[in-house]
Amino acid sequence: MLAALLWLGSLLYAPAATVSRAREGQARGIDALAHVERRDPGLAAALEWVRSELEPGRHVLLEAASRSYGPGNMISAASATPTLVGWPGHQLQWHSNVPLTERLNVVDTIYRNGAGSESLLLARKHGVTHVYLGREERRQFGADVAARFEAWPTVFEVPGARIVAVSTGSQ
Repeated sequence: MLAALLWLGSLLYAPAATVSRAREGQARGIDALAHVERRDPGLAAALEWVRSELEPGRHVLLEAASRSYGPGNMISAASATPTLVGWPGHQLQWHSNVPLTERLNVVDTIYRNGAGSESLLLARKHGVTHVYLGREERRQFGADVAARFEAWPTVFEVPGARIVAVSTGSQ
């Protein structure tokens, strides 16, 4: 009897999921990034800039790490421009020998310290050429995170998003 009730209940899933998805207001199409323009126009503009200006083989863009498929690491995931660590779960799954804890600490240190000498040394050691400062970075590291990087040259900026180049001078 219980199995029959569970089976009947499971039949409700498909119609309920269909109604739920229909209420999300997503436009029809195959553009997997269409939601980015609606939800975070600054991120969308930064993504376009990165795609046109940064070469994946030459540049590393630091971004906030987040859970798999979470709000962090959007630019790296959508542009093929590498970052130190995007989704820790994916790193462990696909690159079990990556020094994950070290990289997470580097990301945290750079964002928390800003454009100081320690951040500069860490960025250079790990090949970081640019730092993204957007919505997820503000959420994780504080609303003033962009102000911490004033000493590094801004190469891209729109409301809600900024990209700075790692300083090439000595500090």
